[in-house]
Amino acid sequence: MTYAAEISRNNPGLIGFLIDQSGSMDDKMAGTNDPKATMCARYIDAFFNRLLTKNAEGEVIKNRFEIFAIGYGGMEKDVSSALNGIDLNEMPISLQKLQQSSVMESRKKTVTKKVPDGADGFIEKTEEVEVSVPKWIEPISDGWTPMNEALTEAYNITTNWVEEHKTSYPPIIINITDGMYNTEDPEEISEELRKLETEDGNTLFFNIHISDNATNAPISFPTRTSFSPPDDLAEKLFRMSSPLVEAMVEHGRRKDKKIDPGAVGFAYNAEFGDFIDFLDIGTRPAG
Repeated sequence: MTYAAEISRNNPGLIGFLIDQSGSMDDKMAGTNDPKATMCARYIDAFFNRLLTKNAEGEVIKNRFEIFAIGYGGMEKDVSSALNGIDLNEMPISLQKLQQSSVMESRKKTVTKKVPDGADGFIEKTEEVEVSVPKWIEPISDGWTPMNEALTEAYNITTNWVEEHKTSYPPIIINITDGMYNTEDPEEISEELRKLETEDGNTLFFNIHISDNATNAPISFPTRTSFSPPDDLAEKLFRMSSPLVEAMVEHGRRKDKKIDPGAVGFAYNAEFGDFIDFLDIGTRPAG
């Protein structure tokens, strides 16, 4: 099992997201003044925008990936589509459909400009400007954390997908959560999910554990021996996570990330830059 299949329009890859939308996601994210749900939505929006840019030629989107995104929260076993205007039973969707489902949102952005200082030189001036950015994910925070049910839905989607894409690069699924599940234990279904395979390898399941505790240092891609989880949930998510494949490790190192052999697709207390890098490395195809 090589994780080396070419990702193309004829042989697309699958990327899935499981997004915690429970009540605790309304708490502020460590190091920010914004709720975790808001920051998480922005991270994923930024990733989708980058993914579409990488798979565009002019105005044409090449459908090299299929996407699903599941939100879990609300009542005891609530899972639903996390994408604007897309029903859960439509997933996975093509990149072209992903692009079409976005809405534009105005946000403030801090920029630094160089302006003349009146003495043949320049000074830096910082100001806020309004920018329009594409948006797919609504920040939601309500109720329970039915992680097991979200994983079960991901398992069903992925099962159908691998049956139809036997020669494709294996699916990559990323779970983003801040809190302890409060329905069934999700570890068993995560193991079954990781067993699903194409001819090129087993499904890769990664976890991002975000936090409102700024005293815990962020960590990405630890090895099994280099990380001591600070709590039971972090330990479980770490145990549930797949190792990074060699091509992902090499890509991370090219971005000057310190990634040791045996690194695991897991991040804890991730900051904005770490989060985006995690998604980029975690969804890097071979080659």
